Amino acid sequence: MTALNDRQQQILDTLVASGLGQEEEPGLATLLRDTLESGLGPIVQTLPPGERLWASKYDIQEALTCEAGFAARKQEPFEWTPATARGTLIHRAIERSILGTNHLSPFDLAEQAAQYFIENDVKRGLGEALSDMSDDGRHDLLRDVADAVTKFEADWPQIDRRSIPRTEMTLKVSLVAGRAILQAKVDFALGVAQGNRRGSKLVEFKSGLPHAHHRDELVFYALLETLVRSIAPAQIALYYPDLGFLDALQVSTEMLITEVGRVIQGAEHICRASTLPFDELKTTGNPSCAWCPLKSSCPDSTATGH
Repeated sequence: MTALNDRQQQILDTLVASGLGQEEEPGLATLLRDTLESGLGPIVQTLPPGERLWASKYDIQEALTCEAGFAARKQEPFEWTPATARGTLIHRAIERSILGTNHLSPFDLAEQAAQYFIENDVKRGLGEALSDMSDDGRHDLLRDVADAVTKFEADWPQIDRRSIPRTEMTLKVSLVAGRAILQAKVDFALGVAQGNRRGSKLVEFKSGLPHAHHRDELVFYALLETLVRSIAPAQIALYYPDLGFLDALQVSTEMLITEVGRVIQGAEHICRASTLPFDELKTTGNPSCAWCPLKSSCPDSTATGH
């Protein structure tokens, strides 16, 4: 077996080979679900009959940041761009790196990921967008994907299949008789619970620099995993490939209870943004103003040149 470098050894010791977590607290998942049901019940009643509240980590974070900005972005049609396609291709390429039987170079993995979505348009238009991309645009996209895979392979030890690796793991929670749906897609997961011992580890890959809300998003994953599996994950972690940095946390009861409150608060803002006219929504200056459709007219915008 090839010797590990210091970063690989750290990730192995911290996350991959760290073993099972604590025993689950009796009734924790039930307590979390009941608290959410009680908090979300009155909120979904503000929606028109038959409508559901759908909430992802992005919805909650953006609605809490600025109601008006969230509502404006929701009205814009989604378009695949190199920036929006990059993460999807990276996850597919890393999945092949971990689970593939033939060792391929990062650029080969990037090309295979792009070809997969071109031939199997499972991402609602991604394949067409990749086919229509200019040669230079596609080259830059594959370069960036290969770079991310290279950093992953440099930092992470080889993941044995017995560690039960999963990529883009979907989680969904139905609450209030199906009127509220919480959903997430976990970038990377390892392990499972054994009996009443916590065992899963959830990892989110992040580009750029750390932000405080990154941990909030990660705890949202942990909350959904707890509700779906009736047992909390043992660990959650943020991995920043550009920094070679792993931020790993043990999941605590206090962490999950606090997140329940944040989800309820976020749901209230999401419903306000869905039902109230723009002039009644709260506006808050924040770093996202630079990309907000309202930046030229919002009095609180912090966008440069406003």
